[in-house]
Amino acid sequence: MLIMISSGLYFELGRDKDSNMIIMSVFLLMLALIAAAYIAVLYISESQLKKEENNIISQQNRFLERSLKEQENTFSMWRKSVHDYKNTILVIDSLIAQGKIDELREFVHREQRSFEHKSEYFHTGNTTADTIINAKHATALSLGIPFTVNAAIPERCALSDIHLASILGNIIDNAIEVQTDETEPFIHIQISVINNLFMIKILNRCTHSFNADSTSKKDKAMHGIGLKSVKNIVQSYDGEFTLEAHDDIVEAIIMIPNNV
Repeated sequence: MLIMISSGLYFELGRDKDSNMIIMSVFLLMLALIAAAYIAVLYISESQLKKEENNIISQQNRFLERSLKEQENTFSMWRKSVHDYKNTILVIDSLIAQGKIDELREFVHREQRSFEHKSEYFHTGNTTADTIINAKHATALSLGIPFTVNAAIPERCALSDIHLASILGNIIDNAIEVQTDETEPFIHIQISVINNLFMIKILNRCTHSFNADSTSKKDKAMHGIGLKSVKNIVQSYDGEFTLEAHDDIVEAIIMIPNNV
């Protein structure tokens, strides 16, 4: 393009020394403008890429911080349960020593009724998944969201612990966030290996208009980063990730070849 423009100027202005200088000046000016534009495009692209990387790092840091707090809450609940258990044994021992059988029977029945309302602990076969799922379970129950799990993770899992934690944490967080105003919320988690595919399926209620690219988060800058992180992880394992809504239920499915 520069050669064509320069040639046109050359024949238009003539071949004398002054004309050649003008042509050369225009040529160099245009070359400088193109170079500047190219550098600007590179800078903008690098800046945008850096911004996205910083957002991802920020989201990961928030996720880790939230996971640590949830783990602390889980361990705190466990310590409280142990303390309550010790006190229960002391009361039973005291009632037995005093021969107060009727009071002992009433106390045991009362404890049994109380126990039926306590949170259950889910076992998946994977310590990392247990930590994340039970922490999210406690969060969901505090918001009045019923939470069920049917999971069996083999000892040799296709996903690394950090990737498994990221996938479960982000998807369950998303399921909790979209149900803050639902009248019949629920979360159901299924994890299994079927036909040599490691599969995670998470279902939740969603009666309002659903868009996989929309967000209800107050922090719009973090919009979509959690799900994008999940997609990137799944793609790195040559797997598939789908997020769809059917009959007021959102279904997130992750399928990864279980090549371990």
